[in-house]
Amino acid sequence: MNKTIQANVPYKMLLEKLDFILENELNPEIYFDGDALDTYREEDLLRIRTALKQKGLNITIHAPFMDLS
Repeated sequence: MNKTIQANVPYKMLLEKLDFILENELNPEIYFDGDALDTYREEDLLRIRTALKQKGLNITIHAPFMDLS
């Protein structure tokens, strides 16, 4: 599989679809909205990081922002 595809995935969806991400070797740009930042669990983040690292996938982070324009 080609490991060059980067896909934006909301954090909560990543928790639900981690197997799909791993099977298809997608490099996730993990989007953390405010709610995800308030409710994440460290053990979930460690599980995700370990699984993605074992597959050799790259991770980027997209955090919440306010439109300043």
